[in-house]
Formats: sequence, structure tokens, C-alpha cells
Amino acid sequence: MPASDFAQALQHYLESSLGPLQSLCPVPGGGAQGAAVWHAILASGKQIAVKKHIHAGAGEVEFGVLKMLYTLGAPVVRPHHWDPHLGILTSEWVGQRTLAAAISAVNVPQQRKEHALCELAQSLLRGCVALETAFVGIAERLPLRSTGEPQRRQAEVRERCRSAPETYARLADHCNLAVPKGWKPALQAALKAMADSLCDGRLTFGGRDCTPRNVLTDGAQVWFLDFAVIGLDWPEARLAQYAAAVAANTESQPLASLLTHGEERWYVESGCIDSAQLDMHHLLLWSEAARLLFDGKLGTPSSQNTVLGERLRQAMHLALFPLAPKSPAEPVRSLLATVFAIELTE
Repeated sequence: MPASDFAQALQHYLESSLGPLQSLCPVPGGGAQGAAVWHAILASGKQIAVKKHIHAGAGEVEFGVLKMLYTLGAPVVRPHHWDPHLGILTSEWVGQRTLAAAISAVNVPQQRKEHALCELAQSLLRGCVALETAFVGIAERLPLRSTGEPQRRQAEVRERCRSAPETYARLADHCNLAVPKGWKPALQAALKAMADSLCDGRLTFGGRDCTPRNVLTDGAQVWFLDFAVIGLDWPEARLAQYAAAVAANTESQPLASLLTHGEERWYVESGCIDSAQLDMHHLLLWSEAARLLFDGKLGTPSSQNTVLGERLRQAMHLALFPLAPKSPAEPVRSLLATVFAIELTE
């Protein structure tokens, strides 16, 4: 048993409510900002996940959302109890690794690696469809509806579109690629048109922390975690964020998307999403990945590091995928190709 004051208080609380404990251990990296996760094993052998929320409001929201999603059969962990006085949420313990860890652990010959990633992709797709469907069923019951949220989300996307050309210009400069005259303002205009089209898409309720760290998997099934922050987003954006797994990659592995573009379009065609705007989300996602690399937030130090150059090229390659016919992102993609065409052949 851990010896800290908080651990002792937590142990006392759990034993008074659930019975004697066999062990109680913190989960490294568990929980988001403002939360910590512990793994408790009762003397009976039952295993419990214990999440300590610093902000009680977030814990109350998460518990309520988990109850509704679980009742609808969504692939989430089963919630047990929420104590608003202590800020402790208990739920079922799913003893599986995160999707991020599962992706990083695929270290086999290329043919077998593609098969293993394909199985993970199919599991994620099935889980995302079920989760999106369940959220539709509870959207009207969620207590977080805000009349200003659609405008805020659209403003965020427009800001990302405005800042993306600067990131691509930095990327071109770092890779010693020439930028044609007028390229940057043309890219800015194309991205603005792309943002206009994107903002016409349908926003739906869902989790706002859509990362592979918040998905557990046994390879065939997934369980989604962390619903302390709920809000509006484009469902295509949630899928793209789950699929990217950029931050989960180590520097010894190439940046890679878990899902192929074709697999993502299958998700769109499954009927879970009305509009196919994955192209635009990808372009924004990978410009964001490049910006984070420049800022040293994906584990790469200075801009002079040779590893950074390779990671930036990998990010750019991921942005230059084939587009769907008549995609609203085509003008942006064409302008990027004028500078980064060499990346298409590598």
C-alpha cells in the first residue's frame, strides 16, 4: 500500500465503502489534467478504477455521462459511484493497455505490422460508431448545452486555418524548400474557404479529449475513457484525432495514422456521420502536428535537431494523402503540393 497521506485517506475511504483492500496503486500517466487514477484490488479479488477529480464539477459530469453511455451499451467502462465531497469516481477496472501503447507495441515485420494495425483500426472503428450513436441518444439529456459553443468551436477552427500557413511556411523553410511568390496568401485564402465549408458541417456532442491514451483495447475490443470534458465537435474530427496517435509515437518510430484514408471513409459511409469532411480535418490535424513538433511538444528538442527535420517531413507526408473527388480541401492540397511535391514520391 502507498504511504502518502492522500493514499492513506483514499485507502480508508475505499475500505469503509467497499471492504478490505488487497492493494492500491497509482496508475502512471492515468487521468487528465486535474485528475489522478488509482488501481484498487479488493480482498475479494474485485478490481476497481479510482479517479480523484480536483474539480468536482468535472467528476460529476463524467459520472453522469458514463452512466448514460453505459446504459445505452456504449463501449465505456462501467461506472460504480461518485462521491461529490471527496471528488472520487469509482468504476470498473479494465486491465488492458491503452490504444496508444498498443500502437507503439506493434514492433514486428512490416507485413505482420500492417495486419496488427488493421485489427486495431477495425476495433477502433466499431467502437467509434457505437460511441457516436450512443451520444446521439443522450445529447438532449446532457446538462452542458451552450448556445455559444457552436460559435466558439467554429472560431477555433477558423483560427487554426489562419495560423496553418505560417506553420507550413516554417516547415518549408526548415526542409529547404522554395516557396513560390504569392503562395502563402493563396494558401491563406484557400484555407479560409475550407474553414467556411467546414463550419457548415454538423456539430455533435461527444468527448473533447479524443486521444489514443483515453482508449483501452485488447486488440479486438475498445473501451473509451475520460468524459470529464464534453462538448460540440465535428464527429470526423474526433475520429481523426483518435486515429492519428501522433503524440503516442516515440522518436524511433515514424509518425503514422492508425487508420487509412479509405478506412476513415468507411466510417463516414457507415451512416454515423452525415458529411465527409475528413480531408479538411486531416490537413488541420497535421499542420497542428508540425506546429507541436516545432514547439518541442512531441518529444523533439531544438529546431536544429536532425530528428526534428525527419519528424517534420513525416508529418508533411501524412498531410499529402489522396483526396476524395471534389473535396473542398483540394485547393489547399494543390498549393501544398507545389512546395512539398517531393514528399509525395518518398
